[in-house]
Amino acid sequence: MRVRVERGIYGRATKDGATRYEVAYLDTAGRQRWRTVAKLHEARKLRADLVSKVGRGEVIPSTTATFAELAEEWYAAKAARVRARTADYYRQALDHVLLPRFGRLRIAAIDADAVSRLTRDLEREGLHAIDPERPVRPLGCSSVVNYLKPLQGVCALAVRRRLIPASPFSVLTDDDRPMRAEREKPHEWSEDDVEALLAASSRLAGQRESKYDYTPLLRLVATLGLRKGEALGLRWEDFDREAGVLHVRRQWGPQGVYGPTKTEAGVRRIALPAGLRDDLIALRLSSDFSLDEHPLFVSSIRCSCRFRGRRSGIATCRGVALSLPVIWRGCRRR
Repeated sequence: MRVRVERGIYGRATKDGATRYEVAYLDTAGRQRWRTVAKLHEARKLRADLVSKVGRGEVIPSTTATFAELAEEWYAAKAARVRARTADYYRQALDHVLLPRFGRLRIAAIDADAVSRLTRDLEREGLHAIDPERPVRPLGCSSVVNYLKPLQGVCALAVRRRLIPASPFSVLTDDDRPMRAEREKPHEWSEDDVEALLAASSRLAGQRESKYDYTPLLRLVATLGLRKGEALGLRWEDFDREAGVLHVRRQWGPQGVYGPTKTEAGVRRIALPAGLRDDLIALRLSSDFSLDEHPLFVSSIRCSCRFRGRRSGIATCRGVALSLPVIWRGCRRR
């Protein structure tokens, strides 16, 4: 039981008969906080120091707020403002990495060294560093960065609430940050490369075991430079036959549902070359799914062609037409 000793200072008897002194003060956010010391003179000195700091507007870190508490608040606010897929990534980063590592720690205890150690652990061992039952599988730069994003967001929230004076990310050196691997120079596609790819796709489509002809899809992407999700999200209502125009209004996501384009600028109107316009007319006439609400590129299960992660169906043509890795973004004309 607390007993008031003097203004802002209270005493509490311990089990061994000693007295501990608790100092009450208001932080810079106006919340009441407590600090505990062993001696009365220490309590008086501490209270004077805290009151002085608050009067000068200095930030006094909370001694009780944990990462887990603040992380859930941050996620609840963030999930309402981002795409469902992005929110899922944040949730996985929290559940698989950040909460197991930092959940019980006070937010003020997470410093630049803690962030740097987590970065090195993920680079060296992957999720095995968090859960020993997982296999050792080092993570690349982009994966580590994605796992750190919620941590950076929670630290920014802590700074805004004046729970910490500064984010540990603000003092990280280049050596503390995830190591970036050198990117391979993207392949510059020539006209001959594109024609060889399309020819290989046509040959594969003619084989008995072939389930789909990717040639129209590849030709569209090679000509217009659409993103994979944008191409698979096209419906016949987006094709204006008379005007020779294609409207990009949505994308087909890996979850198998339509969604908005990656950015607002992704919604656009594209004038079609005459040859591509004729190809789309022929594709619609030959398709069993040609209603306005049907997708342009339909698989055997009557939905948009299967979304195959970073590498699409064009990977089927690897080694047939080209010895180079076939990557979707590489199909864009440069």
